[in-house]
Amino acid sequence: MNKLTRFLNTLKLFGFVILDSKNIDIVDMLKNSGLLQLFHIRRLNGYTILGIDSEACEKECDLNCRDGNGKRIRKCYGECIDRCVMDELNIIIRSISRMFQ
Repeated sequence: MNKLTRFLNTLKLFGFVILDSKNIDIVDMLKNSGLLQLFHIRRLNGYTILGIDSEACEKECDLNCRDGNGKRIRKCYGECIDRCVMDELNIIIRSISRMFQ
């Protein structure tokens, strides 16, 4: 199993990936393809953590999950975030898979 397959499987399973300095070439590949902007990137003690950027989902769901008084409906918000992030994750995985077929 190559690096890219392991990266995609980990991303699909957990929704984030932790890369050490030896595997930073994946970040370069994402940057060159324009997909890096879809991730939230954190660096910690020589590791790079790539997670799905959920900010757009949070904004969209915050607007869509309000009651008549403007109060957030928690169940709606949680389900909306989950659905939105999973959709984003699937789009990213499909895009990366297509690039390297």
